[in-house]
Amino acid sequence: MKNNQSLENLLKFAELIGRFRAVERMLYVGTLKRYENDAEHSCMLALLAWYIVSTEKLDLNIEKVMLYALAHDLVEAYAGDTNAFDTSETLHATKHLREQEALNRIEKEFPEFPELVGAIKSFEAKEDKEARFVYALDKIQPGIVTYLDGGVSWKMHGLTLDQIVLKKKDQIANVDPLIFEYFNMLTVLFKEKETELFGTMSKNEAGKAVLQ
Repeated sequence: MKNNQSLENLLKFAELIGRFRAVERMLYVGTLKRYENDAEHSCMLALLAWYIVSTEKLDLNIEKVMLYALAHDLVEAYAGDTNAFDTSETLHATKHLREQEALNRIEKEFPEFPELVGAIKSFEAKEDKEARFVYALDKIQPGIVTYLDGGVSWKMHGLTLDQIVLKKKDQIANVDPLIFEYFNMLTVLFKEKETELFGTMSKNEAGKAVLQ
């Protein structure tokens, strides 16, 4: 029979997930008229990963892939999201420290759940092929979402195709060959529709944007 402590622990973990859901990312979804949150991002990443592993018949441990995808950004519940294209040097300089402190806090608050911290540490170290696969997929997922949304986020932040491609290429090239193939195909697609996907757009205009 479960005791009250078990319920308290469950509720505390649910509260952490709630904080995670409240973290907004830079990706503004025009069709939803709001920013994507961390929980949505992680769920979509997990489903995309499952789809690719299944359809490509990859020799990957699907349980590890799912755990990495769901837990990879959980430290942001306490550390907050760090926009890769933010110009604040302080924000980027403190990223590692903020996330390490957040991981330490999670480890301290949930000693009954060491598997969670273990998964986060393994992912961050890219210690196996499953972690590297999810890491690389995580780098192209925002591009997929933004493309399907008509480039709204790129326009809102004034980003160019070169900025998107160069930054992601360096992060993915030597990590996972299959995801790098997807990245290259996406790059060709983005280039073909560059005038439609890039430019400038205000948040008000983004709120009115809809899929064509």
